[in-house]
Amino acid sequence: MDDYLAKPFRRDALRLVLERWVLDHASEPVDAEGAADGGTPATFDRSILEQMGANSAGQRLVSGLIDHYFVDAPNLIETLNSASKHTDAATLAHAAHLLGLASDFLGARNLAAMCGELERTALTGETHGLDERVARIRQEYQAVHLAMEAVRSGG
Repeated sequence: MDDYLAKPFRRDALRLVLERWVLDHASEPVDAEGAADGGTPATFDRSILEQMGANSAGQRLVSGLIDHYFVDAPNLIETLNSASKHTDAATLAHAAHLLGLASDFLGARNLAAMCGELERTALTGETHGLDERVARIRQEYQAVHLAMEAVRSGG
């Protein structure tokens, strides 16, 4: 055994371990709150996956992460949709949190920010405009999906 990560662990600690063993070099710290100019976060920061895929082991890792994301994200979006229609704030907040974490980890900055906003809204009990927010999240996911497919296919 070359390394370990004790539970409970933080996402930044997991990223450091992955970088140490998968990447040729550690990445620069990423500001998940917004773009460098303080505006809207980018739809997809492909550098995250490109750095992870810098070698053959990393390419397999990236492919597996994308595969899991492509399975989990649509299910979470459907959960968001259902929870929104039934005004189930707890389920909505939980699904938004999970989708936001996965999206942020893979570089889908804008989608992660949208999910974080929806999570905070649901936790405050605000129910106005939930369907529209979920629809925008679904649309943003489609853009992320296309961008990730391009990275996976080497484009």
